Amino acid sequence: MISGRVSGEGKPLTGVLISDGCRVGRTNDQGEYQLPIGPDSGRFVFVTTPRGWWSESFYVRMDKAAETGQANFHLDPIDQPNRFDFIFTCDLSSPKAWAIPKLKASIHEINQLRPTPAFTLVQGDLWLHGTDWLQMHEKYLECLALSKIPTRHGRGNHELRTRFEQVFGPTYYSFNWGQFHFIVLDGNQPIPDGSNFYGLVKGRELAWLRADLAAQPEGTPIVVSVHIPVVSTYPARRTDLVREKAPFWQTPNDELLTKLFTKYGVKLVLQGHMHENERITVGGVEYVESISMCGTWWKNPDVKGFE
Repeated sequence: MISGRVSGEGKPLTGVLISDGCRVGRTNDQGEYQLPIGPDSGRFVFVTTPRGWWSESFYVRMDKAAETGQANFHLDPIDQPNRFDFIFTCDLSSPKAWAIPKLKASIHEINQLRPTPAFTLVQGDLWLHGTDWLQMHEKYLECLALSKIPTRHGRGNHELRTRFEQVFGPTYYSFNWGQFHFIVLDGNQPIPDGSNFYGLVKGRELAWLRADLAAQPEGTPIVVSVHIPVVSTYPARRTDLVREKAPFWQTPNDELLTKLFTKYGVKLVLQGHMHENERITVGGVEYVESISMCGTWWKNPDVKGFE
């Protein structure tokens, strides 16, 4: 059992969601909680930051929490009006140094937007797994430091072979902003032989997703983000690909997820991975793919070894 307290400005925060990556609990009137853990728990205990509150330290490693039996969270107040803009981006990856000034230029452009966006949500593929992880990590954080707004990260398929969790924490979690509830999914699974990957929300992540959705008050507008699309016409348009030979373009349990999202009134699902823009509505839910920030560097004749 993990127990702890969630507070803000020295006061207890009531009704805040807490999770072990599988189950979802809630703080009481004193801001305290107790959360059972077990073999099905994830690698983090994390808090769903409620409206009006934020923290970069929204998670504690499970091994640390289990050792002490405690995981406490202190949140900072932040203004969150009903109407706001936010940035969704993905697929920043590039194997060359010239990508760094381009990323800095993109962050500078975001900083100049008016009205100022509330936050940025980066949904995966920050860098390629074939690059020097440590060097790219340091360069990315150097770029991120230029941002004037909060940032949250989700994992892409290229982060399956990097130490994403060491830098950014949980690969799936949720947070509230204004009237909205945001769910960040992982949905990246390696193919058993290790040769590639595919999109699938299963196991403890699926159990957590069901619990998190069920914990939302009826009528709450919900936005989901995921790297590999749940819904896309891309595979059907790629005549050289079939589901059996190219599962890395597919989410095999897409029907389960679309029904789940419709059931709980999800408004929008933001997706990446395909490096193109696309909008599709299924079951009253809008699915939007966003084009890559990295552009089409692989078509550059100077780039070798990443064709």
